[in-house]
Amino acid sequence: MHFSMDRFGGDQQVALSHYEGGGAMETGLNVFDRGLYKDYGAVWDAYQAAAPGPEKEALKLKWQQAGGEQVQRLFVGRTRGQSSAVILADAKGRPKIMMLVTPEGKPQLNFLDDKGAIIQSLPAIKRKLPGCGKSPDPGN
Repeated sequence: MHFSMDRFGGDQQVALSHYEGGGAMETGLNVFDRGLYKDYGAVWDAYQAAAPGPEKEALKLKWQQAGGEQVQRLFVGRTRGQSSAVILADAKGRPKIMMLVTPEGKPQLNFLDDKGAIIQSLPAIKRKLPGCGKSPDPGN
């Protein structure tokens, strides 16, 4: 199931969706972002007309940088991993903040780098200091 709202002359901006496949399910609200046609339209036309090769690839990159590529900026819903989630992404569609509640009820707030690796997670993971069996966290 997919219900979306488009902007005039543009692609979908907001969508309610439900997908099932391969033994997984995802349901949620998605918000998409795309630049203004006036900023990328001429580049897209040139890209479409260009012959395959380095020039065409350069035009594609220029089109993306001008905001021509639609990206997902927000997801609120149930993930394929069965967590409830709020996921916020940057202007390039890279997830940066993930707020989750696992199926077991554990809350988690993750901050991600440009490659999608977690750079900080809350609650903090308690680690033992090497060789002494003590936690580096005060009061533990």
